[in-house]
Amino acid sequence: MLYKLFTCLLKDIMKTLEDKGININGRNMLQLRFADHLILVAVSAAELQIMLLLARLHEVSFSVVLMMNISKTKVMTNHPAHKPNIDVNNHHRDIR
Repeated sequence: MLYKLFTCLLKDIMKTLEDKGININGRNMLQLRFADHLILVAVSAAELQIMLLLARLHEVSFSVVLMMNISKTKVMTNHPAHKPNIDVNNHHRDIR
């Protein structure tokens, strides 16, 4: 039941981020979901940080008694020369 509630809340939150993400064939893709995993997709580190702040995923998950595991939260880039700083709920994440 809690997972379904979280999924509904997540859908509402993601609607506020519709203009973010990457453009694929004229449509913005900003997330990939599988089971209880969520991948946010952004064109830049700044956009990703904004998405994390706007989405407030940590607060929303906590409000429905689910926990976002900060230690398992990863940030990846396809630009190895540039490794931006990304914070999730005031915890710095290493870039891979």
